[in-house]
Amino acid sequence: MDSEQDWTTLPDEVSRGPKYIMVFCDGTGKDGEKLPKKETPTNVYQLYKLTQALPEYLGVEGRTYQKVTYYIPGVGSRLHGTAGLLAKIHGMAAVHTVVTAYSFIAEYYRPGDHICLFGYSRGAFAARKVASLIFHCGLSATREELLQQWARRDKPVRWHKNSDGFELERRGHQPIPIKYLAVWDTVCAVRNLPHITPVKEMLGIREEELSPNVEHALHAVAFHENRQPFRVTLFEENASTHLQEVWFPGCHSDVGGGGEETTDLPKISLEWMMKRLDIFDNTSIHEMVSLDYTRHQFFNPHNASRHGKLSILIREEDRIKGLRLGKRSQLHQSTYYLETILANDIDKNLLNLNKLSERTGWDRLGNIIYCPRVERLLKANKPGEPASRGSSLSLLQFTLPVLRRIESAPSLKQEIFVPVQQASLLEATSGGIYAIGGIFTGRNGGHLTAFTTSGFRDRVEAYGTDEALRTVALEQHTVSSILKFLDETPGAAEEVDFVQGGRVTCLLSPEQIDDARKDMKAAAEAGVDMSTIEWLEPDAAAQRFGFRETSVYTRGNALWPLKLATKLYQAAKGENAKSNIRLDLFTHTPVISVEPVTADSIHKCLIKTGRGVIKSRFVVHATNGYASHLLPHLANPLTGIVPTQGQCMAIRGSTEATKWPINAGRTVGGYEYWIPRPARDTKEKVLIILGGSRKSLPQQGHNVADDSTIDPIIARSLRDFLPKIYAGEFEERKVEMEWVREDFN
Repeated sequence: MDSEQDWTTLPDEVSRGPKYIMVFCDGTGKDGEKLPKKETPTNVYQLYKLTQALPEYLGVEGRTYQKVTYYIPGVGSRLHGTAGLLAKIHGMAAVHTVVTAYSFIAEYYRPGDHICLFGYSRGAFAARKVASLIFHCGLSATREELLQQWARRDKPVRWHKNSDGFELERRGHQPIPIKYLAVWDTVCAVRNLPHITPVKEMLGIREEELSPNVEHALHAVAFHENRQPFRVTLFEENASTHLQEVWFPGCHSDVGGGGEETTDLPKISLEWMMKRLDIFDNTSIHEMVSLDYTRHQFFNPHNASRHGKLSILIREEDRIKGLRLGKRSQLHQSTYYLETILANDIDKNLLNLNKLSERTGWDRLGNIIYCPRVERLLKANKPGEPASRGSSLSLLQFTLPVLRRIESAPSLKQEIFVPVQQASLLEATSGGIYAIGGIFTGRNGGHLTAFTTSGFRDRVEAYGTDEALRTVALEQHTVSSILKFLDETPGAAEEVDFVQGGRVTCLLSPEQIDDARKDMKAAAEAGVDMSTIEWLEPDAAAQRFGFRETSVYTRGNALWPLKLATKLYQAAKGENAKSNIRLDLFTHTPVISVEPVTADSIHKCLIKTGRGVIKSRFVVHATNGYASHLLPHLANPLTGIVPTQGQCMAIRGSTEATKWPINAGRTVGGYEYWIPRPARDTKEKVLIILGGSRKSLPQQGHNVADDSTIDPIIARSLRDFLPKIYAGEFEERKVEMEWVREDFN
């Protein structure tokens, strides 16, 4: 084909204001504008049409952007006969897609614009090459320069002035950012066939490269694809890009679309992708995509190696054999759901989750990407499962009011708790409270502040508005009950170092700022009391808390959690004397299992521990992630309990402690959290208890059940965190103590 031929018409002149420049590179042989009757449109073309339907000017993060879109059909889609077949097989036309997309962006880009690249299959390969080209040489190379470089493709690019006499280098000090690089099931544009020059590393750019100028990389990958020529090219992670690479049910066309058979599988990844793009309103995406999981007959994955075109000539290779799927691969929850409801219908020759676990050691906990709609469907199939996915009430907090109710209501004692004679508290370690309402635990400090707006929209989507409001009410009730206990117990407040404080959440990216605003708005509209919550712009946060970041402040208090545990236990011991119920505390007694007892009319549970067996009338779980094996139905990776690595340190600052605001701080998601220890000595420098930094670990520290050693990666990340937030305050990194602890998620 003529490499100079344009496949599409460039848009009219655009305005001088900021723009969203969106380029869509379709898959092999796919042209949404000239779609054969037997084929369905790809997700790239569907997304292109959905963006076309948006207003010309988009309101994003408080700014207005003009929308500029450009659709490039797939390799070989407008060629016919032998030429088209060769273009599809050898990918020699891929360079045209790369050069066309690059030239279009170079023509219209101005500083302040957002560049978004979308692609499917070999179009995904092209989109990724464009992102890398923009990183390596900016937008300075002309079309002729790129084509000249292509002519010498057997030689690597040095990314500076070369023997051909032109420069391919980045101009300026900062690389041009790519807002989104969103692709479906990347397939390399060429194969190492005899007599064909391999051009997988087109222009010297490695096939797996994810250039650091990409802010968000989204990759939807086909779990059930089993054809060797469709081996997917995964991203190689870097330190600066937010990468989400998720496996979805189905073969190549089941995930990216464009197949000849009717299926709703492509809608799953399309909806997932759209929810991560800030140009769409999440509340309308469901209606736009029309994804209905109850249409089971349209969600059966295809066995492409057995039934596809030329299947007899194609070598079969599942994603594990192709070294793509592994122990830490992230799977969308719909994969598990469809295996559950279509257990008798899915082709037995296809890869499944059990085979994945057996062959790679893959574990569902921590590696399933949670989807609220799928979660609701799973719950609907388990009518006995509780709606609440977990509780943050501690054993001690539960025990005290129970003992008080028994004493104050004899009839309750007779009807419900008979014959209660003993209550046993079992602690896996040395005792202490790991989570009370909004408390974060620290050896020397914690905050007592209810979580209200954080993640409110997710809770609404997962459980509905009423249940989301109940979670807020539970948090507020928990905090108020502790405050009441401290108020009614003489000397308790002073003993637990109780002070006025609160919690401030640092918002470190435009996405976090936007999410926080939307959560606050949704909570307010649902009727949540917002009087204790305050939005702070960077200047206000700097004046009050010492760091210049947009923040959300929630009024609250601070105290010493382990001292509070002691006071609660003392109070419970006092109550048991009134109720004639024996109360025992067993530390270092992890529970191995809780089993039903059928032969005993009184005792219903058999609690097995390393120190013996206890028979019990009922069991109350106030658990962190380490007890997920006891409550497998609550072991959901995002909304349930999962073992999670935890580590803390005490680090000394340079400011006097009495001048430091007593408030807890956290980043979104609780990846870092910190609180100053109260001090009465005016000369003492502030001591910060800092924990978290799980984000620096693979899989964010999930499923790590051994907290017996200090992790050097977390230690280094924690040391570097506070100096970034508080400029000039913790430069010396005076760490006085480090420890590990049980965490919860």
